[in-house]
Amino acid sequence: MGDIVRLTKFCARPTASGNEVLPEIRKAYSNVWVRKLYRLGAALYQAAKGIAPPGGGFNPPDLDVDAFYDLRRDSEGVPTNRAARRRAPDASSAQTGFAHLLLGAVADGRQRSWYTKAGQTIRVVHGAGQGLTTVEDRFNEPPSVPKADIVICAGAIEQGVPGSIMGKGLPAGIVRSKGGAKSRWITLEAAQAELAL
Repeated sequence: MGDIVRLTKFCARPTASGNEVLPEIRKAYSNVWVRKLYRLGAALYQAAKGIAPPGGGFNPPDLDVDAFYDLRRDSEGVPTNRAARRRAPDASSAQTGFAHLLLGAVADGRQRSWYTKAGQTIRVVHGAGQGLTTVEDRFNEPPSVPKADIVICAGAIEQGVPGSIMGKGLPAGIVRSKGGAKSRWITLEAAQAELAL
């Protein structure tokens, strides 16, 4: 609620231009959106840990507008070449909120919308009950997009089979190489064991 009050006072200034106001509106909206996401995961956190999440689970990190948007897009299960569309996270996002609360409690820090732990970058995306490799295939993002070391696909199911029978990438060769480093995709359950969440 404090974000809305602060934003109302900011917008009420007669000298505020659109270039000043629009980023503030976007940031306040994203802050409320992420707070709702965390609230969805708070019950799962309390059931798993036996305690309430840090800050009650309702305090989003202090991110810039673009990082907030990246977090929203990942939490909707949308790759970087698509737009976030949901007005608010739905009930299927509870495990994604849970993953953010788990990582927020143990991470060494943040790198934009991602977490850092033990020298690795960790991204959380919404799996929505789909197969892990299916979601990974959907996130076939341009090579110019930075890659996290680990991608936790919250709510995804480990299929044990590839999402597509077509091979990924190009064969290594003199003229064209395979490309840069690739993220390692894991389910939330695997991340809890591997990263001690």
